[in-house]
Amino acid sequence: MESTNKKRFITFIAVAYGAVALMCIFMYIGLKAGKDLSVFPLAHMLFPACGVIIGTLLFGDKEKKVPKAGFFVMIITMVVLLVMSLASIFTTQKKIQTVTGEGTNWSSYAQTVIVIASVVCYVLFWVCGKEKRKNVGLSRNAVGKSILLVAVFIVLYFVRLFIWTALKQVFVNDGTNAVGEMAKVLFSPQSAYIVFSILITFPLSFTLFLGEEYGWRYYLQPILQKKFGLRRGVLILGVVWGIWHIGLDFMYYAVNSGPMYFVNQIINCIALAIFFGYAYMKTKNIWVVTWMHYINNNFALLFANGDTDLFQNQTVLASDLPFIILGASVLIVFIFAPIYKGKKDMLESEQGNEQNVA
Repeated sequence: MESTNKKRFITFIAVAYGAVALMCIFMYIGLKAGKDLSVFPLAHMLFPACGVIIGTLLFGDKEKKVPKAGFFVMIITMVVLLVMSLASIFTTQKKIQTVTGEGTNWSSYAQTVIVIASVVCYVLFWVCGKEKRKNVGLSRNAVGKSILLVAVFIVLYFVRLFIWTALKQVFVNDGTNAVGEMAKVLFSPQSAYIVFSILITFPLSFTLFLGEEYGWRYYLQPILQKKFGLRRGVLILGVVWGIWHIGLDFMYYAVNSGPMYFVNQIINCIALAIFFGYAYMKTKNIWVVTWMHYINNNFALLFANGDTDLFQNQTVLASDLPFIILGASVLIVFIFAPIYKGKKDMLESEQGNEQNVA
C-alpha cells in the first residue's frame, strides 16, 4: 500500500507541477511574441485534479468503483486545453468581442470547451451513484453546514475588500473616496445582476475550480497535515499552492510587477488555504471549497463590469502589501480555530491518504 501511495504522489507532482513547469516555457515564448496567453491559466487549473485522477486510475484500489466517465472527461478537457494553449501561441490569433470583454478566437474556443465539459461532468458526477462519489471524495456531505460556510465566506470576502479599501484610503490619501465608490458599485443593479449570473452559472465552469480543489484540498492537504500537523500542514499547503502560480504571476497576472504580485499571491494563498482547509475539515465536502474558490475568483468581476481582462497585467506595489496582509488577516485568524488543535494522527482521509507518502 505504501508503494502504491508513493506512485500516486509522484504522479500528482509530475502532472500538477511538472506540466506547469513545461507550460511556462511555452508561456515565455508566447509572451515574447506578444501573444494573448489567456488559455494557459485555464489549462493550469485542471492539472492538480488530473494528477490525482491519473494516479487513482493507474494505482488506486481496483476493487473500488470510481466515476471513470467523469474522470476521463476531466482528463480529455485538460489535454484539449493544453493543446489549445500551444496552438494559441503558434497560430494566428484573431481579436474578437465576447460577452465578457475583448478576447481572441482561441480564448473563445477554450471557454466553449469548458462549458461543454463542465455540463457533461456535472451530469456524470451526479448520476454515477453515491458509492462511486464516496470512493473518490465527491460526496455532497454536510449540506446545511456547507451552505452556511459558503455564505460566511461571501461575507468575509467583502469584509476583506472593505478593510483593504478603507485602510488604503486612510493611509494613502489621493483625494478619492474609494470606500464610497466601492459601495456605489456593490449596491448597483448591475452588480446584483453580475452576482446572480455568477451564482447560477457555476455548473458551466466548475471543472476549473474542482480542477484545483480536488488536488489541493482533497488530496494534498491530508498528506501534508498527516506529516506536519494540522496547522503547519495547511500553512505549507498555502505556500506550495502560491508557488504553483509563479509562472502565471510573472507572465500573465502581473507582467510589470511580477515580484510584488508573487508575494501577494503567497499571502492570499495562505489565507485562502487556511479558510478553505477549515471548511473542508468541517464538512469533508470538496464541493464547498470548489464553490468558495469559484466565488473568490469571479466576484472580482463586480469591479470590472464583468470584463475578464481585469485578471491580466495587474499592478501590485510594495506599498500595497501591508493592506493586503491586513485584509487577508480576516481569513488567517481561522488558523486558531479549535479544529486546527486536533492531533495529526487523528486525521481522517476520505481517499486512503493515511499512509505517509512524502
